[in-house]
Amino acid sequence: MNESSWAHLLLQALATWLAQWMGWGEPPADAPPKHLQGWVTEVADGDTLTVQAGLQSHRIRLGGVDAPESEQAHGSRSRAALALMCLGRPVEVDVEDRDRYQRLVGQVHCQGEWANAELVRQGHAWVYRQHNRHPEFEAFEAQARAQRRGLWAQEQPTPPWVWRHENKR
Repeated sequence: MNESSWAHLLLQALATWLAQWMGWGEPPADAPPKHLQGWVTEVADGDTLTVQAGLQSHRIRLGGVDAPESEQAHGSRSRAALALMCLGRPVEVDVEDRDRYQRLVGQVHCQGEWANAELVRQGHAWVYRQHNRHPEFEAFEAQARAQRRGLWAQEQPTPPWVWRHENKR
């Protein structure tokens, strides 16, 4: 290799590094997409669904909410509420993150309806304060609680994070 070839390779490597450092160019291969459009093909529980986007299937965890587990009181009703809103319908997901189970975490809109917010508003999910990026969810939960909607009709509903801790498999 001659000197000009080395200089060209070095310049190309430097330009690639600078573009990545500045956030230009292609995202890393393992980076989650920022936005998805597709169809909801499965509702696993009250805060997890599957979206078919083109040829790819994505497991989505609704961000900022925590619904009762399937075996927990109100778990099947929470799942049914999400299924009624989204199953078999077109969906848009604004992806916020990826969780420890490699699910995409995001805000889900089924035919224009903000599923995350609706689940809290209807009393089918708690605000997951530890991971919530939407302060308005707190007001929705307070209203649902005050009006004893959904899971708030119970005297003392057990939050899913407490239930999971007490029922470790």
